[in-house]
Amino acid sequence: MSLSIKISSIKISSKKIVKIIAPLVLATVIGGVAFQVTRNKSIPIRVGMVEWAGFYPLVCATQRGDFKKEGLDVSIQVYKDNSASNAAVAKGDVDIVGLTLGDLLQMNASRKIVRVFYVADQSGESDAIVGRAEIKTPQDLRGKIISIEHVNSFSHMFVLQFLKKIGLSDSDVTFKDVAASDVAKELAAGTIDAGHTWDPTKAEAIKAGFRMIGSAADVPGAVMDLYGYNARLMQDRHDDVVTFAKVLGRVNLEAWTKPADECVRLVAAFHQKKPEEIIDSYPGVIHKSAADQFAVIDSHASGDLALRSIATFVFSALKKSGQLFVEPDYDFIFDPTISAEIAARF
Repeated sequence: MSLSIKISSIKISSKKIVKIIAPLVLATVIGGVAFQVTRNKSIPIRVGMVEWAGFYPLVCATQRGDFKKEGLDVSIQVYKDNSASNAAVAKGDVDIVGLTLGDLLQMNASRKIVRVFYVADQSGESDAIVGRAEIKTPQDLRGKIISIEHVNSFSHMFVLQFLKKIGLSDSDVTFKDVAASDVAKELAAGTIDAGHTWDPTKAEAIKAGFRMIGSAADVPGAVMDLYGYNARLMQDRHDDVVTFAKVLGRVNLEAWTKPADECVRLVAAFHQKKPEEIIDSYPGVIHKSAADQFAVIDSHASGDLALRSIATFVFSALKKSGQLFVEPDYDFIFDPTISAEIAARF
């Protein structure tokens, strides 16, 4: 049993990393204490997440003891949906949370709570729009009913970006709220013409005769899962966050790009699934190297894959729908110092 995935590659300038690292080094020289860090190995790092293939490396690293080898005690709490895990990190029930960009913007709308420091994954063909066989081209979606998880969700944002890419807009289609797990059923019932979903529902729909119209691979960066930390709880634990990210990066690059029987077995046992289900749900998920992490998270970076660029689009959509009115402080919500330090030190 083996597993292979793609690792994205982005070229960045070493000068940019040095620019981020330099103030930290200066703080060390002036203050005499690196980053003013207080490390307390007796305090665990509590991570909240939903079940998703992009978070499998975290599960593997935790269950295999990778974090413990680095002196960290990491525990995982799995939530039913993103709203529950987001509420947990906002209340301080967890220290780190797996979340989407739209969730991040809305969570920090009224007060500064969470800072993103790591991209868990970038979806390729894992997230897809499947529809009726008679929809031969993406442009045939005009005038059709398309399902999304709910208004202003990451699902909604992905479909909006896909429509923009093919020359359509939200006014050209009708949206309907449908859980991703119900898309195949709703297509069969004729209540929708197409819908956003992912495996195993995507595979179920295709097996039933429906077709894939498009995917997140058509709009790179549209669907990214992120790790963010509670800024209040983790303000004195910079080194712990660096170590957390370093271990994740190692598991991403090693355990999931080589035969990964051990990780597959551990993840399957944790989620109480068959190993085949773990393997089937993983293709199409892209992980990033430390250098790529920096290029994506840096709040001053530009380009289609930069979180700042994607956040600007998402904010505009949320503002249009009346959900957000004040643009977030991107320098707060995106913390590139973690990936910059890893790229420079390891």
